[in-house]
Amino acid sequence: MRLPTRDRALLADALLGSLDDDAVREVECSWAREAESRHEAFRRGEISALDGPAVLRELRLPSRAFSTPVSGFQFQESGATGVD
Repeated sequence: MRLPTRDRALLADALLGSLDDDAVREVECSWAREAESRHEAFRRGEISALDGPAVLRELRLPSRAFSTPVSGFQFQESGATGVD
């Protein structure tokens, strides 16, 4: 995306605001379930925690490729996944 970060955030907020209340609740519930699922997987030792700021720095690289691998993190064309 070529929009500045602030403009992208405003656009995302406007798009979410344009959804009806049921759709917003559905999205929020889906994210909550995903967060709970990942937290439980972490507690069971199935996945490891990643340093958020380090991952974000790597994702912001123009090449979108890691200069130094972040342990347990793989970047795929469809997005990023934490794996071990």
